Amino acid sequence: MTFLNRLTRPRLPRAAFVLDAAELAAVEVRRRGDRFVIGAASRAPLAPGLLVPSFDQPNIPNLGELASVVDGTARAAGLGRRQRWSILLPEQSVKSLVVTFDSVPASRDELREMVGWKVERMVGVPASELRIARQFVGSGRMPRFLAVAMRNSVAAQYDELIATLGWNAGLIVPRFVGEAAWFDWDSVPGDKLAIGSRGATCQASFVRDGELLLVRSLDGDPAKLGDEVYRLMLYYRDRIAEAPERAAISSILTCGAIDGERVSSSVAEALGTRPGVVRPVPDLIDDVEGSTLAPALVAAAGLATQAWSS
Repeated sequence: MTFLNRLTRPRLPRAAFVLDAAELAAVEVRRRGDRFVIGAASRAPLAPGLLVPSFDQPNIPNLGELASVVDGTARAAGLGRRQRWSILLPEQSVKSLVVTFDSVPASRDELREMVGWKVERMVGVPASELRIARQFVGSGRMPRFLAVAMRNSVAAQYDELIATLGWNAGLIVPRFVGEAAWFDWDSVPGDKLAIGSRGATCQASFVRDGELLLVRSLDGDPAKLGDEVYRLMLYYRDRIAEAPERAAISSILTCGAIDGERVSSSVAEALGTRPGVVRPVPDLIDDVEGSTLAPALVAAAGLATQAWSS
């Protein structure tokens, strides 16, 4: 399983599949000049209990039944024969953490041990029982890494599902990575923010120079979201920005039932500058039906565009 990290192969798959508790989604993306187009797409509701996202507990109670529904969703999109996919997993199945060190590790082995030690204490699970992907996100006052951890036992279930389907997974990542991937095609420089609705919660992802900086869950209540974003921006200014006095978000992207302009206003209130709003449809991708893509399809399409990302 390739988790979070890109493979060294020339191209990642141009098709992506979303696995979530309530729905499945399959997308194939094609390039048309400097824009993208949906080549094929399908969504399907998922019966309660077929996929139970959790960091601590088994996620797939009935492998055969889930595999059948996944296969049916791919076939409904006309992608039944496709074997190469990128996969987006439920965020509840992983822990996304920022870890900091008091000193710079002396070697790669020491870095791996230090990240494992930090993650182990933050999630309460031995590092030997976890798959941990790490990404350097800046030194600042001290070295800082984004770590994404998944239990070996949970990852093994997804491995088995993919093997049952006969798929070759080029990239397996949490869903928020697909949303943030759209920023690869936004030419505006500076730090950026993607916020995806998850019903009762929202998932916020900061991106700098094409790399994830921080991932946070927010209260999804529309009446509270403005205050949630404002507080998040203060944290960003004080802890994540390269310098508090220069803290600014250049672009935001919202996915689902979130008002992008309202989020932009909350960012401006906290930081003093108003970011632009990136809209995958119609700014970057042509929807074949001429309407707004469903959130799961936006995330899947974003990950699929990585087939063309350098």
